[in-house]
Amino acid sequence: MNDNFKTFNDLELIEYLRNFLISRATGAEFDEPAYIYIRNKLINNKAYEKYLPRWIKTCRDEDSFWNFIKSQFPSYQERRVFINEELS
Repeated sequence: MNDNFKTFNDLELIEYLRNFLISRATGAEFDEPAYIYIRNKLINNKAYEKYLPRWIKTCRDEDSFWNFIKSQFPSYQERRVFINEELS
């Protein structure tokens, strides 16, 4: 994991989170330690509790996210749209 994440503001972290999720949802590389770090940081911030999608809270790692997204949307495009809409 890139330690630079510790210096990013919350909006930058959300953008990285979205990029990680889109990468995994479309078959590209995925930085699981960074995903876990960012996800935990956002989940533990009470200010975001009501804004984070339920699936972010339940998909704790790469495998759980992959199982969720592949069962919901068959195409890469549908997955991209979903993630962008959920995290905008």
